[in-house]
Amino acid sequence: MWKDFFYYTRSERRGIVMLILLILILLVLRFSMPFWAVNSKLSFSDEEFVVRVQELNEELKSLNADQSKDSFFVFNPNIVSAEELKLLGFSNYQAKSLIGYRNKIGLFNSKDDLLRVYGIDSVFFVKYVNYIKLPPKDVRSQSLSKDKIKEVWINFNRLDTLFYFDYISSSLYKEKIAELLATRYVNKKLTSSVVRRMSDDRLFLWLKENSVKKQSSYRYTRKSIEINSADTTQFKQLIGIGSVLSKRIVKYRNLLGGFYTIEQIKEVYGVSQEVYEENKEVLVVDSCVVRKMQLEKVTVKQLEKHPYLNRTQAKELFNLARKKLHVSTGDLQRLVSISNHDLEKLRHYISLPN
Repeated sequence: MWKDFFYYTRSERRGIVMLILLILILLVLRFSMPFWAVNSKLSFSDEEFVVRVQELNEELKSLNADQSKDSFFVFNPNIVSAEELKLLGFSNYQAKSLIGYRNKIGLFNSKDDLLRVYGIDSVFFVKYVNYIKLPPKDVRSQSLSKDKIKEVWINFNRLDTLFYFDYISSSLYKEKIAELLATRYVNKKLTSSVVRRMSDDRLFLWLKENSVKKQSSYRYTRKSIEINSADTTQFKQLIGIGSVLSKRIVKYRNLLGGFYTIEQIKEVYGVSQEVYEENKEVLVVDSCVVRKMQLEKVTVKQLEKHPYLNRTQAKELFNLARKKLHVSTGDLQRLVSISNHDLEKLRHYISLPN
């Protein structure tokens, strides 16, 4: 039986012999190769080989130098333009994203700040990191301190020609902004640094969104507005006051209990001195309708809600009312937490004996 196991046909025996011969040839080649390598000679000398390698290195260096010269250059991300970024290889989205970050967030203080820009990942950053040039920190801090010293609030309703020269670069937008301000009243102000960071078109849109149409001789033809009875619709007729400010005025009036003078309207957040000056000639007040608090009937929480009282003052007033049945002006003057200035305003809202 074991003889049958080693029985092969003629073709199988021939294949086995060829396989054995091939294995022997490979073994001979494997072990004799080191001797061939030692005894073999190059077709050219070692000196020629070194020269060829040096020539190849010089050629590669020149190619890389030409490529970097054409594609990359040193740039400051705080002043580089979108066109220059595109020349560097930035896409339109990446260039717009970097300029937008600079305008909205602020200047780049370090190279790593570029990683905060949408569209710039770490791989892209590594490609350009050696070409980013930022001034030293002390120089940047000096420039920032100078900006802070020169920081001013710009009133867009009282501009001179220097504003258009210093802050607006496009002659087209100089005309558009001048035409807009001639017919509209701007409700808000901006600092000079913010205006400098805004593009001309963005500044124009901001002015349009934060302004109302002027009405010629409006304050001379309209009726007077009694600020203790006026609703939001009537307050919106005033120059520089829109829906938001009119609601704030009504809410503040309700918290106070009414206005006793028209100057109190300036205490509403958002009502500037300019807005008050534009409208004061048509404002009137009926101080007789002011609601006065009876200290013996109010709680501490009710006193705290009044704009002219803080928590300490409210507690002291409440304790005083519990000790004395009739609180006089002299009693209020002896309170530690309430100054004479505060008392002058509070006396219009506290019911006191004559």
